[in-house]
Amino acid sequence: MLVAVTALSFVNAWPDEVVLDDKFFVNNQHLPDWTEPAELFRGDVWRTVGSQSGLYRPALLLSLSLDTRLFGGWLPGYHLSNILLHLLVTLLVYGFLRHLLQAAPQRTARPDLYALLAALVFAVHPVHTEVVNSVFNRSDMLVSLGAVAGLWWLLHFLETRPARAWAGLAVGYLFALFSKENAVVIPGLAVILILLLSTASWGQRIRRSIPVLWMLLPLGLYLYMRAHALAPTAAETGDGVVRVTEMVSEVRIMRPENLLTLLGNWGIGLRLMVWPHPLQLNYPALPTAAAVASVGAQLALIVAGLAQLRRGRSALLAGLAWFYLALLLASRLFSHEDAEPHLAGARRCC
Repeated sequence: MLVAVTALSFVNAWPDEVVLDDKFFVNNQHLPDWTEPAELFRGDVWRTVGSQSGLYRPALLLSLSLDTRLFGGWLPGYHLSNILLHLLVTLLVYGFLRHLLQAAPQRTARPDLYALLAALVFAVHPVHTEVVNSVFNRSDMLVSLGAVAGLWWLLHFLETRPARAWAGLAVGYLFALFSKENAVVIPGLAVILILLLSTASWGQRIRRSIPVLWMLLPLGLYLYMRAHALAPTAAETGDGVVRVTEMVSEVRIMRPENLLTLLGNWGIGLRLMVWPHPLQLNYPALPTAAAVASVGAQLALIVAGLAQLRRGRSALLAGLAWFYLALLLASRLFSHEDAEPHLAGARRCC
């Protein structure tokens, strides 16, 4: 049923035309060939169209290269790949939620049923419209593929084989990093999963979370490769470590006068998960009064989550923590330039 519902929900995207940036990547003969893996890791994803964007996404290039080899200029083939990717992520979400509900402190009588209902909502939720319909934006589905698979693996083996659990998460984490930059927060999602959705004592939860530091290895590898790929001069001199240091030191936090607007706009993201209308490509900044009201409502939700945590119920607080952590990078709270606040990423849940 899950497969049928997912396919039917987005079958209208199959014969769709190119949208947004798709025109630059559909049947792009300048894409690195998938038979030469080293080429996928060299340079900006936009170099194939003679431009630069600072986006380092080898997994996306591999996916587009395979589609180009399989389908050429036949656009429905690219959309079919997107639909299949969304279906795969949906199945992983079902499996992850089913395992989570079985292991959570507040066990439900029908974990299979509740996991299926949640996965059905995920499958048909309108916020996925842009991601599933846009070929280039499949990077969101690829990062979700690595994240959900890695976290499910972690959850499955953490109790019995912790070394295998963290190794599996590291593989999923690296794949997600090669898909889209916002994957950097995945270790934080794992820590939230262990701290808030476990039956162990708090001391045991903290001890089980410490191995998350091993995720610095795939992160360091990714940053080093990214620095080499996006800075040819650094690659030529072998000075990739210096480039990583410079890249981190250039990060700036948003100006204080824009912070209220940003936090207010995060409330739009929460609302869209419950009432996804109207959907827009970008969401303008809220007026000051509306932003204050939005922040107040979010604080009320956090207080409610803390109150439930004291009663032994952690689901609401864990969900909010995942939401805010996942939005940290997409919202441009931290960037390499003084950025105006907006709700980048709120329309993309997958």
